[in-house]
Amino acid sequence: MTVTEWMECASFYATLFNGRWRRRTGNTRFRNIDSDETQGIISPYIIGCLSSDGQLDWAHMKKIDMEANRSEEELKQAASSLSKGMEPRIWAPLYDPNVPYIAYGPSGLDCGAPFPGNLPGVKTFQDYFAQEREYAVPKDSKLFVVQRLWYLQSESLESRKLRLSRVDEEEAKAKIPAPEQPPPSHGYQVCDELVTVMLPVDACAEIEVSDVYMSLLCAVLPQFLYHIDCNLIAEAFHHHCTNSLPCLGKYLEKISRTQIVEALAAKSCRLEQCYDRLEWVGDAVLKLLQTDALLQTPDLRQWVQCLHEGDLTKLRSEMGCNERLADSCKHLGIDKFILSAPLERGKWAPVQLKLCQISDEVPMHVEQDGPGMKVCADVIEAFLGLIYLSSGYEASVQVAHELGISLPTDDEEVGLFGKQSYFNPRPALLKAVAESFGKESFESPQLVEEALTHPSAVYQDVSCYQRLEWVGDAVLCLAMREWIYFQYPEKEVGDMVNLESALVSNETLAYLSFQNGLHTFLIHRDQGLPLRLEHYEWCVKELGRGLWGTDPPKVISDVVEAILGAAHVD
Repeated sequence: MTVTEWMECASFYATLFNGRWRRRTGNTRFRNIDSDETQGIISPYIIGCLSSDGQLDWAHMKKIDMEANRSEEELKQAASSLSKGMEPRIWAPLYDPNVPYIAYGPSGLDCGAPFPGNLPGVKTFQDYFAQEREYAVPKDSKLFVVQRLWYLQSESLESRKLRLSRVDEEEAKAKIPAPEQPPPSHGYQVCDELVTVMLPVDACAEIEVSDVYMSLLCAVLPQFLYHIDCNLIAEAFHHHCTNSLPCLGKYLEKISRTQIVEALAAKSCRLEQCYDRLEWVGDAVLKLLQTDALLQTPDLRQWVQCLHEGDLTKLRSEMGCNERLADSCKHLGIDKFILSAPLERGKWAPVQLKLCQISDEVPMHVEQDGPGMKVCADVIEAFLGLIYLSSGYEASVQVAHELGISLPTDDEEVGLFGKQSYFNPRPALLKAVAESFGKESFESPQLVEEALTHPSAVYQDVSCYQRLEWVGDAVLCLAMREWIYFQYPEKEVGDMVNLESALVSNETLAYLSFQNGLHTFLIHRDQGLPLRLEHYEWCVKELGRGLWGTDPPKVISDVVEAILGAAHVD
């Protein structure tokens, strides 16, 4: 294709899109992007029209382009030239130019004909348009057979049904009734799904793209191009990662295009799938991998050992804050691929086109805001979640290092736990843990004893369970979210959060700990704890309250997380 042919196709493309997608109010239009304006994220493309033999139909494209540039007077004259035997055209009433109709041909009646309805003060069609539409038409103005052209909407089916039910009620009152007898045959069969009415030719004009077949083909053009763009951007993102982020690019090879689109799509896109569920899992992945990083980084090992559980939590939160994740996203150029613009007029334009505001006939580009800090951070977490679910935890750790959101680590033994390596834990405790959690043996068995040591036991040979519980909280969070993600693939994040809260609540974990007898191994010097444990045991055994209606001591739920942390550290 030559440069001239490309420009002709590009002009035709802009004409179709303006005819279908630009706002009818205001002074904005879509125009082609110059070669020096192309962002380079995905390759530009254009839309053409093919003839019956599969070749570009240059004559028809030029005709469509020329018709779109007609003046208002020429559009009115074109409507009046429609006669029997001609192809249908797209009209719009002058009193309501945003409502298109398919015009088939003259009905054989004029506005002086009796009006078939029973509206007060309306005897003729001329009276109807003067009274109901506030538009004066001559008595001899010809009435043409037309059908309202309904464009497809981007809104959800439920909201569309609700809105249309209201619109139908309103329009039923103001609808132009068709004549009782069928209009004379004009060689075309009208659509059974559309209401046939009549409009006066003197009250109508053709629209920019008035070719019926081209207009109908363009009914879903924005939706089609929107999904094409989403998939092309996902493909370009994969290519970007292959060149600039090889570790992430390697793991993306195992992932479908649809999943990549999902991880890039913000909720504002209103696609069927957005990154919410993946981001929810990725948040837990980030929490655990940064927990491990704090334990294993050589740069912090000397003083992290002295930090309390609360200090470690604050440090981990700062490592994974939105600002830090968003900085990584922008620094690596990932933000350019985020899908945040919804399929709405004025907010999205396909590749090769941009929305311009016409001011004194000078096109001015209407800037579109890029993704915000929270969206950029969410996309990073979404890809961590996606890599974890498809390739495992170690893969997500490698990707996190490549993205610069973790700390350098080494393979030295974690030095935060089990300060007396020669300490031998109770055999009965090891047996109870093996039966409850399925872990038969520990490389560092003293971790199990530490997991059952309360902070009040200050003179024990091992540390208290607080830091193990801090690790176990991250372990449990990820394990539970992964299970919920696969178990309930149709649930939204809000429902998943509620389910997670119930499954990892203090009542749930305490009940599991009590049922497995772990509370009997607890080492403590808290004088009030035995009475609270006794009351909880009475509520469970005597009252049968189980998971609900109890107020268990937090310590017996903490030991569950501490044992999970011990298993992870081990």
